[in-house]
Amino acid sequence: MAKGIVLPNESRKLGSRIEELRKERDLTRQQLAEAVGVSRISIYHYENARYPITVEKLLLVSRALGTTIDYFLMDLDLDRTR
Repeated sequence: MAKGIVLPNESRKLGSRIEELRKERDLTRQQLAEAVGVSRISIYHYENARYPITVEKLLLVSRALGTTIDYFLMDLDLDRTR
């Protein structure tokens, strides 16, 4: 089980942003996975909202892609109380 806070992949926005930026940086899923320390399949699952991603992994993804964690979280509806 993943440790830390797990972020929901709200409407695939989070995963879509990971995929879009990975492609802009001309990286394969395998290259990103190696930089983050996860499997290529994990990157696929993050991008396609099949698994949620922990804050810790999202931070590693953001560093590997040369951005901040804010880029991935902006405009996401993280308030699940509504």
